[in-house]
Amino acid sequence: MEEEQENKKIKSKFSILDSKIELDETEQKLFTFLQQVIQRYNLGIELRVSGGWVRDKILGKSSSDYDFVISNLKITEFAQFINQFMKEEFEKKNNSNQKENSEETSEKEKKFRDKTIISINSNPEKGKNLETVRMKIFDNWIDLTNFRKKSTDPKDKEFGTPLVDAQMRDFTINSLFYNISTNQIEDLTGKGLSDLQMQTITTPLEPEQTFIDDPLRILRAIRFATKYKFKIHSKVESVMKTIDIHKQFLDRISRERVGTEIEKIMLLPNSLSGLIHICNAAMYPIVFLGKLDEEIQILNFVHNSLLIYQDFLSYFFPQLTDPCEKSILYSVLYLPYFDSFLDDGKTPQIFNSMFLSSKSTKKDYNYVFSLFQAIKEFSSLFSRDIHLVFGNVLDYNQFSTYFNSQMKMKMEMEINYSDPKTMEKFFIQNSDFRTLICRFLIKHKEKWIKILLISNLLEIVNNFHQIQKENNLNFLESVSSLMNIYQTIKNEILKMNPEKIWNTKPILSGSEIMKCLGMKKGSSLISKLIKELLNFQLSKEKEISKEEAENLD
Repeated sequence: MEEEQENKKIKSKFSILDSKIELDETEQKLFTFLQQVIQRYNLGIELRVSGGWVRDKILGKSSSDYDFVISNLKITEFAQFINQFMKEEFEKKNNSNQKENSEETSEKEKKFRDKTIISINSNPEKGKNLETVRMKIFDNWIDLTNFRKKSTDPKDKEFGTPLVDAQMRDFTINSLFYNISTNQIEDLTGKGLSDLQMQTITTPLEPEQTFIDDPLRILRAIRFATKYKFKIHSKVESVMKTIDIHKQFLDRISRERVGTEIEKIMLLPNSLSGLIHICNAAMYPIVFLGKLDEEIQILNFVHNSLLIYQDFLSYFFPQLTDPCEKSILYSVLYLPYFDSFLDDGKTPQIFNSMFLSSKSTKKDYNYVFSLFQAIKEFSSLFSRDIHLVFGNVLDYNQFSTYFNSQMKMKMEMEINYSDPKTMEKFFIQNSDFRTLICRFLIKHKEKWIKILLISNLLEIVNNFHQIQKENNLNFLESVSSLMNIYQTIKNEILKMNPEKIWNTKPILSGSEIMKCLGMKKGSSLISKLIKELLNFQLSKEKEISKEEAENLD
């Protein structure tokens, strides 16, 4: 519902035939200044803003991404004219006000002195097909380029044209220009405005040609679709999946460029949708593993993980405050390699390559590593420590998991795990289990909900095909049953007031324990007793008093 309302808002911002851009004060000042430069030196050029700024302004969003394009004049020459104009304006103002003291004049000179002109050479291998000049005006960074042209011959001195430039852009929504001389939007492909209104990502030329020109555009298409909640045109989506384009991507796109684009996707509020798009395009092994071929079950595993994660997030609200947190999404992406951690505890080589490929930080890596170890620890609460038996549940090498219909408990009672009442009874009656859970909460604190969520996800995905095969008609019912188990565990932990638990301190200090025991000197026994006392406190539903603690055997 919220997404539909947002889409309606976007559509109501403009119409195809009558699109206008309202300039804010900063934009008005900047554009007027540049027009004055053109007029003073009779440059005879038209200056246009291109790409993202035009797109975002039409959508009613603010933007400071000022990319200007010109023809019939080299951008380095235009930049020099801008500097010359600034110096002349300063001298004019300085001469008209002789009362300014030298200190004030010096400060103004700093402001109006020659602006630094940063020239960025073209580099097709890194997607930079045109020379770019960057400079700062009124505290705003601007980029200047000439129009693209079909010829790549460096000896060709002809300038490109607006039409050819628009046709060579990545997507139609980025092919629009804003002419600051006429204050008009120019849709030279004839598709940009309509595709914006239809909320569609498509290409000015044939998709094959667009992606061959720069295969990284696959990830850019996904980023724009994710950011604006647009759909990718079916023809474009089909080409994104082709093996030839994938080979081009792998051969020509550096891991650095891939990592930069993935980082932009991961920082979007709806980044989960972007990762699902990557799997839809069969790009997971290329993007995250840096190789073309990967077992289809791995791709399906990740794809199913993301889809199921998206579907059952509501089960873990409001405790899970940020479902698109990078560390959680990386954990989901790397679930197929979960068992690599369980043999010797060493960092799997596959993780090193994945994290380098995705340009994630060491902090992200360490978080995923610790989260997976915590999931393993979580499983031990139900196996080694309280002697639960789940068939072949903990055989991670075969990717079995720790809850299924065969689970039984080797204790005095048998629990029906699909029945919240018996689960609740188990939590209340078994003080040893409560103590273990409390210890787990103290160690992992706020992370517990993420551990529970990823454990649940691992469970469902690992049993996905088995459940479908054995119980196809009742698949949703089986998944729902698994969800109910984890939901019950979550609710029971919440009843324990987890935040209070991980802030619990021993009710008696070391000196107080020594006094109770009549000890005058401390020993290693005291630290053991403090630990035992804390375990005793945690095993009780209600707080104990100091008097009760002092009278313990």
